[in-house]
Amino acid sequence: VQRPWRCTAEAGLAWCGLRRPSRSNASFKDSRGWRARASSLTAIRCGCSRRAAAGALTLRAFKGAPFTYDTGRLAAALRFVREGRTRVLLPAYDRTLHEPVAGRIAVELHHRLVLVEGNWLLWREDGWDAVEGLFDLSLFLDTPAGSNRAGLLARHERGGRGRDDAARHFERVDAPNAARVLATRARADAAVQLDAAYAVEAIRWRADE
Repeated sequence: VQRPWRCTAEAGLAWCGLRRPSRSNASFKDSRGWRARASSLTAIRCGCSRRAAAGALTLRAFKGAPFTYDTGRLAAALRFVREGRTRVLLPAYDRTLHEPVAGRIAVELHHRLVLVEGNWLLWREDGWDAVEGLFDLSLFLDTPAGSNRAGLLARHERGGRGRDDAARHFERVDAPNAARVLATRARADAAVQLDAAYAVEAIRWRADE
């Protein structure tokens, strides 16, 4: 099956779905729309012991890590979607602006199934516990370790980072993210094993393990 997506995590990510009281169609959402804006991240310095190695870096240096999202707004939006409101406007992440843009995605009344993609949907720290219980089904897309490193580095370079800066960002953010994401695998209802070309090799349901 051809897919119009690529796994952007170093190790895996989650797709979570929720049902709405309507009759047809599906809607797909990317959780990156709830990243905090760069101006907000630049204004906040890392101060907790867990990020002590960051020194004087601001949160912008960790953009994409679980603590750089507005999880409260994400949870509120998902609750509106579950309630079956006529139209819910959601943000989308703009790769050109490198910022979330409000109102770019609309969940309409006829959207019965809403799929939300993101690395942190099964994470239970940094405010992500706010989305727990809001999904009817969760899938963990499991990719071979290290299979996405080259793609992530290339994406950082396309976004304007130099090669050395891209490599530093990978080690500072992407590699630790991979370990965090892998730790959430057991919370998914099913793990979808993908090969390096993103073809499905197997699906393992938690109930069968």
